[in-house]
Amino acid sequence: MGMNNKLGTTTLFMAAILLVSIACIPAVSASPNKDNTVSAIGTPTVKALKDIGILKVYHLDQGASRIHTTYVGSNKHHFDPYLIWMPSSGSLRLTITSPTGQVYGPWTDSSDGSVNGMINFDYIPIESAAGLEVGDWVSTIYCISGPVDYSYTVTVT
Repeated sequence: MGMNNKLGTTTLFMAAILLVSIACIPAVSASPNKDNTVSAIGTPTVKALKDIGILKVYHLDQGASRIHTTYVGSNKHHFDPYLIWMPSSGSLRLTITSPTGQVYGPWTDSSDGSVNGMINFDYIPIESAAGLEVGDWVSTIYCISGPVDYSYTVTVT
């Protein structure tokens, strides 16, 4: 009897996750709030994710730029950026500068091999066997055409 109850609870839980996921798809609004992040209208789940920092979306108008800083500590060898934006018909440019001023990029939508509203390489575009420079790495995102809403993350390993 305990097994059937667990199965029913698991099925109900998975169905709830599916429904919440489907409800979140169209929920992001393109209207920025005062800190320039995009508001989620009528979706408590998306708002809750944003409140704990899991979902961070920024707004850029055409001709504007935004800077993101990533601290890289010692014994790190890979810097892997991921930039995605909507609408994908907009266009962004990503340039990364090391702590000593070495510039990587600029990269645009087609730099990763496809035009799809994201810059997501199949390989790690910045790496060093000797180790990356320690300090603040600056990522500059410039809106070539827009406006767009975007999310930007970096994985440092």
